[in-house]
Amino acid sequence: MKSVLSWILVLSMLLVGIGSAVEAQARTKTQYDEEFSRLDRNSDKRLSEQEYVGKKTGEAKERARRDFKNLDRDENKSLSYKEYKRK
Repeated sequence: MKSVLSWILVLSMLLVGIGSAVEAQARTKTQYDEEFSRLDRNSDKRLSEQEYVGKKTGEAKERARRDFKNLDRDENKSLSYKEYKRK
């Protein structure tokens, strides 16, 4: 009986963990949506390097430029939403 209760407890913890992971993914997508929209100043559904880098300076600016180039898979000098959310 004790081992059955232990298994039930373990399974219920796993189910709660799975639910939390799904909820975290949903929040992440919403965060990406909001951030992408905020950065997309001209609302063309693409981010230019200038939009992506923004007002960063120094090392943060250089890191953002490197990140932009790594995310721009099709090398068209802009990021689609799909490319952006890979970050």
